[in-house]
Amino acid sequence: MGRKSGFLAGAIGSAIADIAMGYQHFAPVTFVVKGLEGFVAGLVVYALSKRFKEKNHVTILAASIAGSIVMISGYFVAELYVMRLFDETMGLAAALRDLPVNLVQGGVCAVVGYSLSVALEKFKVTKFITN
Repeated sequence: MGRKSGFLAGAIGSAIADIAMGYQHFAPVTFVVKGLEGFVAGLVVYALSKRFKEKNHVTILAASIAGSIVMISGYFVAELYVMRLFDETMGLAAALRDLPVNLVQGGVCAVVGYSLSVALEKFKVTKFITN
């Protein structure tokens, strides 16, 4: 996926999931964090593909890792500062408590994202969804 479609897919899908699962108060943060995760992954693919003239497994892996780093740090910062405006129980303790969960989530997302990207490339589906 490209930068724009990565942002939209990550932001909209994940925010809707938060709302559907009863975590409405996290939906705005999720929209931004997951949107940026998708955008950065798309940006890395775009930049590396432009430099190396084609996508390869290293490019896709780098994009997956970069996106995961954005997600992990985004949720950490959100819990540290933003969510504290609405819920005083949030802050450093909550951000540190949730860090291992976000690390696992980032790892799983990187593996799934990499696997799906490789599959989509193999079946030439990406030419319809990149931007």
